[in-house]
Amino acid sequence: MKKFLSAAIVFLLIFPALSSAMNGMEIYNKYSENEKKREKKIKNAIFEYETQSESMIIHGKMYFKGDKTRIESTVIETQNEMLMKKGSKTIMIDDGKSVSTITSDGQCHTYPNDNEEQDEEMSPPSVKLIGKEKVSGIECYRIETDYGFGDKSEMWISVNDFNLVKESMENGSSIELNSDFRKISGISIPFKSQSLEDGKVIQTNILKSVKLDVNTDDSLYDPSKVKGYKKPSDQDRKNMMHMNKMDQVMELGNQINYYYENGEPEKAKELEKKLQMLMESDN
Repeated sequence: MKKFLSAAIVFLLIFPALSSAMNGMEIYNKYSENEKKREKKIKNAIFEYETQSESMIIHGKMYFKGDKTRIESTVIETQNEMLMKKGSKTIMIDDGKSVSTITSDGQCHTYPNDNEEQDEEMSPPSVKLIGKEKVSGIECYRIETDYGFGDKSEMWISVNDFNLVKESMENGSSIELNSDFRKISGISIPFKSQSLEDGKVIQTNILKSVKLDVNTDDSLYDPSKVKGYKKPSDQDRKNMMHMNKMDQVMELGNQINYYYENGEPEKAKELEKKLQMLMESDN
């Protein structure tokens, strides 16, 4: 009897821990929810950053206002003046309808954006929990996401707040690493991000400042207000629209394959109709 009671007590003690354990998909969904909250919070924000690579250092500023974006970048140091001169500046503006890029040497390009709302955000049909590991001193869940067709990646999600700390792609040859997380207006933002290829750091992004819930002037998102902006010719516009159309065709094709792989033929057939209409349209 005593042995039975002891066993029962031990079971009751460990049962809450067992029942609260999360599987891979639940962890991924928590991460996804966290990302959506972060994206919503930075709808009206200003980020100042520095990007470092072997060939150059760039200082930049990003402005967000709803669906509008403005990115200003200036070359601070460069190892290749033929590629990009020191002091060169580029402004990219997405006004919600089109994207315009204006460079300090007078080149201007405008093309339609491809930010059409998707019917459903793609999530991996299979997520496996590998275990727990520490990355940069942060306790993380290590999960493997599988989108089918050999498209797999591993993600390290922080246990405490479900931030993406590390992601490994292409069988580990490509890695994204986030660190120096800071709480700004209730959300965690990584102030340092690194891209690695075959174990070598190829790019480092460092946030210098973050301002959330700011109301920026509408003129910032109007390319015609930028000095040196030239309205694109009809031929330039046609070329850009054709490129954008090809991007949409490729994206729809990937989504169709995803739905068939995930056992959702009805959704795939709906997208096939959309793809057919797009192919028949005349830009």
